[in-house]
Amino acid sequence: MGVLEALEAIASGPMSVSQAGAVVRGVAGVHGRADAVHAKALAVFARGNGAASDGATDTAAWLAANTKTSGRDASRAVKRAKVIEALPELGDALAAGEISSAHVDAVAGIVPVPLLPKAAKLVAAAKTSTPEELTHKAQQLVIDNDGDGGAKRAARLKARQAVRFFDLDSGMRAMFGEWAPEVTAGIERAVDLVANELWRAEHPNRNPTRLEETSLKYRRAEAVSEIARRLLAGAEAQAEDESDAAADAGGHDDARADGSGAVADDASAPADEADGAVADTADEPVAVKAPITSKRVTAKAAKQGPSLALAVLIDFQTLTGVLAANGICELFDGTPISPDTVRRLACDAALIPMVLGSRGEVLNQGRRIYLPTVGQRYAVAVRDRHCAFPGCRRPAKWTDVHHIVAFKPGAATGGKTDLDNLLLLCDKHHHMIHEQQWRLTGTAMDFDVYRPDGTLFDHVTRGPP
Repeated sequence: MGVLEALEAIASGPMSVSQAGAVVRGVAGVHGRADAVHAKALAVFARGNGAASDGATDTAAWLAANTKTSGRDASRAVKRAKVIEALPELGDALAAGEISSAHVDAVAGIVPVPLLPKAAKLVAAAKTSTPEELTHKAQQLVIDNDGDGGAKRAARLKARQAVRFFDLDSGMRAMFGEWAPEVTAGIERAVDLVANELWRAEHPNRNPTRLEETSLKYRRAEAVSEIARRLLAGAEAQAEDESDAAADAGGHDDARADGSGAVADDASAPADEADGAVADTADEPVAVKAPITSKRVTAKAAKQGPSLALAVLIDFQTLTGVLAANGICELFDGTPISPDTVRRLACDAALIPMVLGSRGEVLNQGRRIYLPTVGQRYAVAVRDRHCAFPGCRRPAKWTDVHHIVAFKPGAATGGKTDLDNLLLLCDKHHHMIHEQQWRLTGTAMDFDVYRPDGTLFDHVTRGPP
């Protein structure tokens, strides 16, 4: 009996939760083997121009027609086949169940085929990374190969930026946009600021519930609409002001053309009196039509403190122009960007210096206060990027700062509010640690997670971000 048949036999009867999990993992392994075989065969088929013999326009079209798959999935499969043909080690890892097809797709979407023979180190990286993390490493490989610190890649991304509007089958109309990572980060920050402003105006004096937090996509859509409304209202108000000013100017011109006494008297007035009249007019407050905004928005911009629009992590050598072998230059989520881009952004931004250790830990002096300072919270977010619980990737903005060793005021053994004792946990995993008897022990860079029954769930040793 083969592996798939054995798994099917287990799934055909009553299963425990642990058996179901084992079946899911087993099927994923079978999928990997099947995808590797599929890719190798498809590469041979494409190289032999098999699609043309069947009258298809290309291999992707032939695959879609003969396997009842979508055009997008067919194109992805063809790219996967090219990658595995150029980098066989990646196909071997896929067949062995060490990586998934998503890892191969991450490489296929970023690394050009001619560069794949130099991408052997991505195979090892894929075995210990999520597909999202591998994407960042593949981007860094392309930057390193260009040899210019990412300048060429930044130019390529800039050339690809686009916005499209299109209709959906549901009757909705959609907008799709692509920008360079640092531009997208600023757009996302602006949208989230307005989304939060709208929500706070409607729900003063309370924080969002977990259900309301999951409606982020809806609130962001509302924010984009609000930004458009404000911009259009401001443009309309400006157009009205310009129209009124033009009408006023036109009226004076007509009077001068008629040679009216009023204009003649103004023209014959002493220069100092004429100047005084102009000065008086300039000193009077000018009525400006304020842009129309949503009635829901009542918060005053003056009450809002300065907001961080973009977070970038870059080591000092790279910032000052030295291309270090292991230099760091990336956005908050790990997306690598060009040092030149960072230097450009730094022209209009404040720099917050942090000293990183050899493993990316933020070095600091211990404090015996419970609440982390603003600087500490930011430092933990820069280091962790997301929830630190194994396998969780909830972003930093959805997390809490957790004391690994609980703080006990006045106790000699109480946990200090030091960065080595702090890490990010999302709401779910924070509750698991505090209320569901899960345990997390160790330090922020080396820690163990234990299940409620005391068995080890996972050990985490972290390096640079």
